[in-house]
Amino acid sequence: MTDKKLYGINIPRFPQAEIPLVKPALETFPAPADYPWIKVETALGEEASALGQKIGGADLTVTEPPPNVTADLAVACHKLAKPLQKSPGAIATELAEVFTSRHIPFVTTITALPNGYINFELDRKTFGNAVLENIEKEKQDYGNENLGDGKTVVIDCSSPNVAKYMSVGHLRSTVIGESLARIYRAGGYEVVRDNHLGDWGTQFGILGRAKELWGDEIDREMPNADPVQKLYTLYVRISNEIEIEKGGNPDGKSTLEDEGRKWFRKLEEGDPKAMTLLRETTAQSILEFKRVYNLLGADYEFLLGESYYVPMLPQVIQTFVDRGIATVDPKGAAIVEFPEESHIHNLVIQKSDGATVYSTRDLATLIARTAWFSPDRILYVVGGDQIDYFKQVFAAFDRLTEGKGPAVKHVHFGMITLPKKEEPKEEGAEPIGEGEKAAAGKTEKMSTRKGRVIFLEDVLKEAVARAKAKMTEAEGSRNLTPSEIEDISKKVGTGAVIYMDLGQTRDRSIMFDWDQALSLEGNSSTYIQYAYTRGKTVLRKAENEGIIVDNNEAAEFGLPTEVELVKYLAKLPGAIAKAIETNEPSIVAMYVYKTAELFNKFYKEATIIKEPDAVKRNSRLRLTAAASQVIKNGLYLLGIEAPEKM
Repeated sequence: MTDKKLYGINIPRFPQAEIPLVKPALETFPAPADYPWIKVETALGEEASALGQKIGGADLTVTEPPPNVTADLAVACHKLAKPLQKSPGAIATELAEVFTSRHIPFVTTITALPNGYINFELDRKTFGNAVLENIEKEKQDYGNENLGDGKTVVIDCSSPNVAKYMSVGHLRSTVIGESLARIYRAGGYEVVRDNHLGDWGTQFGILGRAKELWGDEIDREMPNADPVQKLYTLYVRISNEIEIEKGGNPDGKSTLEDEGRKWFRKLEEGDPKAMTLLRETTAQSILEFKRVYNLLGADYEFLLGESYYVPMLPQVIQTFVDRGIATVDPKGAAIVEFPEESHIHNLVIQKSDGATVYSTRDLATLIARTAWFSPDRILYVVGGDQIDYFKQVFAAFDRLTEGKGPAVKHVHFGMITLPKKEEPKEEGAEPIGEGEKAAAGKTEKMSTRKGRVIFLEDVLKEAVARAKAKMTEAEGSRNLTPSEIEDISKKVGTGAVIYMDLGQTRDRSIMFDWDQALSLEGNSSTYIQYAYTRGKTVLRKAENEGIIVDNNEAAEFGLPTEVELVKYLAKLPGAIAKAIETNEPSIVAMYVYKTAELFNKFYKEATIIKEPDAVKRNSRLRLTAAASQVIKNGLYLLGIEAPEKM
């Protein structure tokens, strides 16, 4: 049954959501440019641009000065030198007078420099108090802005194959996708996380044939194993047998592989036995996946396999052919051709034997998502090795929609590997030695078929175990109960794995480093979490000593570290906006790390609880609370929990 048609194609009935779809309550979101730092930048930028266009036809750039300059913001006048035939310094002097006559929020001093820059200094008390008031009022919602105006973004991420355990190779898609979902929600978008499960194709047919051949034997040999472990063992076994057959035949063919293809045809034809295996395998696999997702704190509105879109495939192919988007060659293959100048390879959407391929199902999925969700954009969080493929699929989809469909973006990322001592220890696995990798000159890609995988759950458990060991050794752990140590270890260990991924730009490949990930120094989630707990400890101690923090008393910012910290706290909304613009969670990661760094500097240089001046003490406690809140908000956007104690 269908709900509707789109592009003449029957769309499957709207699927049942795993968790309810939630529209953002936009009335609680500040409007863009409503935060102090953004308000200053926006007003200054609009003013500078208008002046530049009016005077010399150039856009003037608003920048932050280098660290050795005391100004808060600056405008460079060099672009006007040529059209005005004047030195940048002379232009800066003239424009500084114009800026001085304008009202720019929070700006108190405007200075022209001979080098062609105009420096702007903030009224730091007024500005700083506005920032603290924002954070104290909005708390966990601080940083949110209505950038999306409730538009829908669909995020395709994680996408493991059924009948297999999730490997560490699924980490990046999972955590990048989850972080982007949280960041987009903070930007006023409705977010739909759609986990596109691999439950179709020849690989599933090969598994079906393996179960026919050895299913009973595996049940006898592994009576207490969970269903996914049995299925995984079957898949590795038949894959190895296929490789042996191919190696022993002059033509490189495998009888078992042919039998797997025939078994998949049974699935395509709706064979009851094959369909039962599909349903059971998918249900068992989802339970397995959810256990790992719970460890990572990841969730999904939908977990839909490729099989969900199979009823659409004949109509998808026919529509592409009827509209002249695809042509059928003499052998019966349907191909979408692209002009040579596009540098996009032709895309097969139907093989010569009539079978569908990944691209057919991906196109059907795009069409269904467009019909169901009316999205503004669809993000595919998939590895960089698929760049060319998604160019083909998106270009074909663009032809179907005539350029009027949602914006579709491939959010690609590099590979992730672990040191070789962390290779799998399961029976029958074939670990790759460090020497082999060195000889090959590169990291070898993981292969489920060969049993060469690093299971994601094992990595997470190892991280938690290492965090627990470090905590147990720490002197401060004496004041923690066993249940607190367990809880903190989970947050620290899991956070270390997530941040090791998100703490750098997604296009970089990652070699996971346990020592760096769990370090209390430098750029790690443990360092950031510790800064948060340090702030909370200060606030608890103040409360225990009977010190009441008055948020209505105006704060003072006398120390350079106080000024630096409160200015940076004001920049979380801008970091979120930039992360949305670039689909880059590392922007938030770098922001929250820098915030932790500045807070630690403030903590070391400022007297807080023991400060004898009541106004200064109150100001610093407010600043401590604000910094703690911002760090927690930033960690949440990355999918990392902030422990109250460490």
